[in-house]
Amino acid sequence: MLKAMVGLFFTVLLFGSCGYAWVAGGREGRWIGLMVLVAATLSVPASYLDHGWSHTQLPVLGIDLLLLAGLLAMALRSRSYWPLWMVAFHLISVTTHAATIAQPALRPIVYFALQSFWSLPLLLVMVSGIMLDRRAGLRLAP
Repeated sequence: MLKAMVGLFFTVLLFGSCGYAWVAGGREGRWIGLMVLVAATLSVPASYLDHGWSHTQLPVLGIDLLLLAGLLAMALRSRSYWPLWMVAFHLISVTTHAATIAQPALRPIVYFALQSFWSLPLLLVMVSGIMLDRRAGLRLAP
């Protein structure tokens, strides 16, 4: 029950924040929102390829590394700071994969929770960053 509620909360937050980025974030927000949405969508079937979280999820790690590269490329070109914060939060998420390589005895629930948790501030930073940029009057490319 709790897992379903958390999943529903994440799904609503994912689509809501990416939708807001699409509508209000300009070209940069649309690209970043699309990258996050595609990565999250691909991570669901990828997590089933390795049967559980008892060891490093290599398919999910691959998707996370691609998202990290995309976010970093966008952050390096951006005039805003929020893409850089997204890179930082996602780097923490990628680091949790590395922790399972260094410590294979990490409990699956801890691995899943740590890996999943950092998606929440990542999405919130995207929304708040776009809102603050709009409030500051930064011109967002159409």
